[in-house]
Amino acid sequence: MSAKQKPAPSPEADAPPANSVAVAAPTADNPDDVKAMSALTYAETFAIASASDSAKGQEASQRLNTQIKVLDDKRKELTRPLDALKAKWMEFFGGPIEKFKKAKGIIDAKVIAWNAEQEQIRKDEQRRLDKIAADEQRRLQAIADEAKRKADAEAAEIRRRAEAAAAAGRADEATKLAAKANRVEEKADAKVEVLETRASSVVAAVAQADTAKVAGSSFRDVWEFEVTDVTKINPAFMTPDLVKIGAVVKSLKKEAVGVVGQGLKVTSRQILASRRT
Repeated sequence: MSAKQKPAPSPEADAPPANSVAVAAPTADNPDDVKAMSALTYAETFAIASASDSAKGQEASQRLNTQIKVLDDKRKELTRPLDALKAKWMEFFGGPIEKFKKAKGIIDAKVIAWNAEQEQIRKDEQRRLDKIAADEQRRLQAIADEAKRKADAEAAEIRRRAEAAAAAGRADEATKLAAKANRVEEKADAKVEVLETRASSVVAAVAQADTAKVAGSSFRDVWEFEVTDVTKINPAFMTPDLVKIGAVVKSLKKEAVGVVGQGLKVTSRQILASRRT
């Protein structure tokens, strides 16, 4: 019994799939580069001393133009399939990517809106807590001020009595009353100091926002702008529309100054236009 032989591979087996492109990478040595360098050397050493030389130069320009066209066509022949395939892949992935981006934008907007709402709630709560702390500070300070006022009034009355006792010749009584007045003031000063210390130590509680932060995520400000009055923008930030100006110059030539403005200088230069041969 003869051994089973493997079938010969079909030509289609080695062919690339219909939806793929065979890519040939350029070699390190480019023969066209040698020719181009020779042309560049010739151009740099070429001199025109007569009409005949000028004619030779024009003919050389036509030949160079042809070489440019040949290489450009060859480049396009090799790269167009890649460009077409790239466009297909961009379209293939572009749709899902845009949907993912849209979904992310919707979720991000909701998260940011929640955070903004919670931050506003936190600020409102912080203002409430700050007011409570400020009210308590004022209450303690008012108690201290009232204690000081009463003590000063009491001490003043005792000193008045002390002066009256001294005037009546009761020196011992006057001395005792003066000492009592001092004690009243000292006691009041100590009480006021305690109350003022308590008032200064009153600190509002810190309100916390009901937000979350996931590892790998962060919130940051992105600064944007809108031009509301172009006449008030500093000249350094006014960029001329060069494409539009170029179109006007190409159409009107020197007369373009009258349309674009006196800040424009229009000049012309000759070029050698040659047909490809």
